[in-house]
Amino acid sequence: MTTIASPWTKDGTYIIECTRRDHSCCRSCDDKIDVGRLRVGVVYQHKNGYVCINWHHVECYPEVCYVPERNLEGYWELDVAHQEMLQRWKTDQTSPVSPTSAVTPVITEMPAATAPVEAVRVRHSTSPAALARVPCPADAHASARAREVIVMAAMSQQSSHEEKFRVYNDALLHAATCRDPQCTQEQNRCRKVKASIDHFVRCYGPRRKISPIESCAACGKIWQLLCYHAKTCPTPPSGHCVVSQCDYLREKIARKQARDQSELQQARDSLKSKLEEWPVQRRIAQVEADRLQVLQIIAEIRAQKAARQQPQMMSIG
Repeated sequence: MTTIASPWTKDGTYIIECTRRDHSCCRSCDDKIDVGRLRVGVVYQHKNGYVCINWHHVECYPEVCYVPERNLEGYWELDVAHQEMLQRWKTDQTSPVSPTSAVTPVITEMPAATAPVEAVRVRHSTSPAALARVPCPADAHASARAREVIVMAAMSQQSSHEEKFRVYNDALLHAATCRDPQCTQEQNRCRKVKASIDHFVRCYGPRRKISPIESCAACGKIWQLLCYHAKTCPTPPSGHCVVSQCDYLREKIARKQARDQSELQQARDSLKSKLEEWPVQRRIAQVEADRLQVLQIIAEIRAQKAARQQPQMMSIG
């Protein structure tokens, strides 16, 4: 799927969120997107230069099934129930055998003494209409389990992403010294990496001062691989690496680490000086002084109140 770069989205051009108010219509079915329904926004660059968003119902835009979670802006801001429901729907849509019949969520009433809110029980498959509104689960253990499943899935996806980087990093190291234009090493990844680097030089070189790297998807991918190699490169700081852009990136990473370390040390020194100016004993003494002052004010108020009540008692007597 071809993605279009956006100046304000970091990893992709898709936005997913729970609709908060009725203000847009689905571009696929022209129906209003009700409050509480999941919607996906497709960001694209208009020919005049400004950024536009086309909003769709999630069930009306099946291409979202093939968009990774890291490219869905706002996915991790969704509640756990919406995330789990979206994952079930994506699984049903991408499975080789589509479900014969969709089963909608079954809402069960819980006794008022045990759970005053509604609980949701979702069976094997989920219909698109089930994405409309998802009640929060009443059982805390179920909610924690759903969160755990989502975290484990994210960790598994990140692990596979790291493995892919490691495999192509080996191909990048081989391609840096390989001179065979028809090389078949690393399962033909050598030629792919060479072609990507050539494209990066020809594409990003002329436009490096006018547009970011991510405006081209191919340049963005090879740049991520080069950054990954620079972070894991075993070459000493004073040495030279044969991989393209590695020395430049390692120098930038070293400068950034030094700057971050300097800022962290300045923050620690500032905090230490503040603690020395206001030690614990001085804080305790100040709290005690404030307490005595409050008690004195209360005593004065009571004395004034008693002085006002005394003439009244004498007149009554």
